[in-house]
Amino acid sequence: MSDLDIKQLRADFGLTQAELAKLVAVDPKTIQNWENGKTIPEGRYTQIREIFRSLKPSQFKKVDVRAVREKLNLKQEELATMLGVHLRTI
Repeated sequence: MSDLDIKQLRADFGLTQAELAKLVAVDPKTIQNWENGKTIPEGRYTQIREIFRSLKPSQFKKVDVRAVREKLNLKQEELATMLGVHLRTI
C-alpha cells in the first residue's frame, strides 16, 4: 500500500524500533510487523510520514540528509524551510 520504507527511514534517522514505536504510539512489535511487510493502516501511514517530516536535526543520531529528503519527496528548499535552517545548511 505504501511507498514508505519504514525500516530504511528509521535507520536513516538513527531510530530504534522502540523509539519509532513511541513516536507513533504503537507497540514495537507493530513496527517490526510493518517492516516485515504487514500493511500499514492509512491513518498510521500518514502519521508516520508526518513524524519523519517533523523531526528536527537535534533529534537525529546520524542522518543522510539527501537520502531522507528524497524518500520524503522534498525539495532542498522545502526541507530547509521545515527545519528552519538556511538552504546552504541542507
